[in-house]
Amino acid sequence: EVALTAGFDKTVRLFQVDGERNPKLFSISFDGFPIYSAEFTGDGAQVVCTSRRQHFFVVDVADGRVQRVPGIKGRRDKSFEKLAMESGPGAKYMGVVGAHGNLLVLSQQSKQYLFG
Repeated sequence: EVALTAGFDKTVRLFQVDGERNPKLFSISFDGFPIYSAEFTGDGAQVVCTSRRQHFFVVDVADGRVQRVPGIKGRRDKSFEKLAMESGPGAKYMGVVGAHGNLLVLSQQSKQYLFG
């Protein structure tokens, strides 16, 4: 099992949970990106990180690769502070709060806007 911590220090840390030492797997810092929300995707393969920015980041849990998602196509929201992830092996959706409190539903796979 893997545990996640993230916060305003702009850093995501992943730990291997073994019940004794719980060693750190890796950490990634994002310059100018205080993390307001971070969650595993439903399959646990990625971590999505959001902030008060138009973009967000996706971290691959297996190898630490980082993908910057430049925003949500078709939307002009300037901030994505809150994130909610559907959980479980068949999870398809994630939600972010956009402008004026609108809930935007995105695909967990493509990270693109579906409806909202």
